[in-house]
Amino acid sequence: MVEQSTGDNHDKPVRLTVLFADIADSTRLYQQLGNDLALEKVERCMSRLDTISREHDGDVIKTVGDEIMCKFATPEDAVQAAVRMQQERPDQDETVNLQLRIGLQHGEIIERYGDVFGDTVNVASRLTSIAKPGQILTTVETMSELPAGLREKTRQHEGVVLKGIAHEVGISEVLWQDDDALTQMGDNPAFSSDNPPTLKLTSPGGEVTLGIDAHVATLGRDAGCTIQVDHPKASRNHARIEQRRDNFVLVDKSTNGTWVCFDLQSPFRLRLEEAVLRGSGSISFGEAPDSPTAQVIRFEVA
Repeated sequence: MVEQSTGDNHDKPVRLTVLFADIADSTRLYQQLGNDLALEKVERCMSRLDTISREHDGDVIKTVGDEIMCKFATPEDAVQAAVRMQQERPDQDETVNLQLRIGLQHGEIIERYGDVFGDTVNVASRLTSIAKPGQILTTVETMSELPAGLREKTRQHEGVVLKGIAHEVGISEVLWQDDDALTQMGDNPAFSSDNPPTLKLTSPGGEVTLGIDAHVATLGRDAGCTIQVDHPKASRNHARIEQRRDNFVLVDKSTNGTWVCFDLQSPFRLRLEEAVLRGSGSISFGEAPDSPTAQVIRFEVA
């Protein structure tokens, strides 16, 4: 269970996972069933979500109409709860199909007067608003903090700009539709090998290694990026590299593109595309790596 704040420390930021779940298109439900029966089904659904949250050591912050807001100590607890919420919705029959949209985010929050505030809360709320019925959305950053068995049950999407959020957000979807999704999640290793692969990135600012403790690296001019790129043709959030099971995938999100050159091969450019990094080579931003003004980082997969 998430530890409750006291009056002495309620303004101190704490790291928790915030989850929102709402019933998609509840207006149509009221039109279809009438107010009394629709309200009964919505309340039954909210009660079930409340129970599932608490069974995964979560605390329900509030329920407003057809939406519930919860907090969890870890992303793992929140994802497990979200999967059960999608799988165990009540009142599923030929005439009623309640579908949930769920968004969750892990990070710093401020707890005050029984509520929570901060950018983490805003991101979780916005993810819920863009989720399709039946989807569970989180961010790449939150996904990277999940255990290996949960990470392999996710799928990355393109980064998006969320309303009210100043920076672009990398989106990750939790896949829950498998019949054995709940029992398998958290139990399977992400890698079949006893020696999981690693990716070493060497830049003018130093070295970064993915594959052991870190599984995502961001690249761009923004000071918050894992590797900061000082080049006029680079975007603020130019690209990211994600570990997906045994592969390291470079995802371009930029205006001018990202160039990749595997050793002993010709360079190629990604424009809002992806490429699996293999062997060794170089990456440059906005121009080819053989350009005299290019900023180049080296990569090596071992």
